[in-house]
Amino acid sequence: MVTKANPTKNPNEDSSGNLPENSPTNSIRVSSESPNKNSLNSKTKIRVLEKAAQQILGECLGFDEARAYYLILTNRENEIEKEFSYSKKYRLLKNLFSAGAVGKIKPHDKDFFSYMPLPPVFLREKQKAHPEIIAYLENVYIDNHRHLIQETAFSQVILNEISGFILFLIRKFMQENASISGASITNTHLKNHLRDKEKISKVTIMPSNFKTRHIGIIDSKIGFEFSKIRNKESYDYIGYIACRLSNTNNKPSYNSYVESIEQAFD
Repeated sequence: MVTKANPTKNPNEDSSGNLPENSPTNSIRVSSESPNKNSLNSKTKIRVLEKAAQQILGECLGFDEARAYYLILTNRENEIEKEFSYSKKYRLLKNLFSAGAVGKIKPHDKDFFSYMPLPPVFLREKQKAHPEIIAYLENVYIDNHRHLIQETAFSQVILNEISGFILFLIRKFMQENASISGASITNTHLKNHLRDKEKISKVTIMPSNFKTRHIGIIDSKIGFEFSKIRNKESYDYIGYIACRLSNTNNKPSYNSYVESIEQAFD
């Protein structure tokens, strides 16, 4: 189901950088090099970012949890089976769910829920890492798991936290506009996460009469709806993500879910 992409892609491949070994969150120094050295320097920078990312994940999540998360993020789940027993894998995934690093998903063509990786928004929320390290991890997520958002007609989803995930969807997938409604996101959230006045101006926050209902539409293509549900220990957000697909043979069509959310903002 997952098309594996190169996890070393980075938008800043024309620069090089180095991080002190004892401080992965320090600024990455950029040096001016001749064009002949760009390829080598970009590979060096990727290795530095990868090492720094894994270190900061360990500090934030715990060593084993960070290892499991990174393997899931880079589409290497088979290595999890080799490294961890079934009971330990279950415990690690449960811890990662509580940390907002993974969620649970059931696509329309599946019969059961499974764990899915989430973008590293928990690092943004905790301000634990240099922005370039977060950008690197987010690009790895996009390369490997874009299909969960843009190529799957309908998926039921369970999350521990939704604000960061919704802001990530807007920041990475919005081209034209977005509308959201619910108590989870404010204008302050938009300013802190988007940091782009033009992009912020394209987002409309509508008031909601429901404290536990959160809906949104992005570019009239991606729609989502979540409800806050009490579980045994805390709260979970249960809902769905739907994508309007132009060429789909799904019966029935799941585009109606996107259309219904669109109508809620009319």
